[in-house]
Amino acid sequence: MRLNHLLVSVGALVFVSLSAGGAAAQDGKALYEKQCKSCHGPAGGAPVPAMVKQMNVRSITDPAVLAKTPDDTLIGVIEKGRGKFMKPFAGKLKHEEVVAIVKYLRTFAKKSGA
Repeated sequence: MRLNHLLVSVGALVFVSLSAGGAAAQDGKALYEKQCKSCHGPAGGAPVPAMVKQMNVRSITDPAVLAKTPDDTLIGVIEKGRGKFMKPFAGKLKHEEVVAIVKYLRTFAKKSGA
């Protein structure tokens, strides 16, 4: 009886964790749309090829780049900025919001087949 109760509790925790991850990705999508889309485009690549050359805007849909870039690195880039064009978002976004954006960025790799 105790084992069944324990298994049900663990199952509930796993379900809540997975649901929270999905919710974070959804929140991340809304934050991405508001904060990132103007430079990185709707699908994670620069909206205009000239931006890639002039501003060195990186495509964040490349599965190889996403696979070798840990979450902590992506979080750091968003919070601290990169180069002269990507300003830091640490003052604009909470850490949890940045984490949600990173979870959403990971969905780009899934869409690309990684």
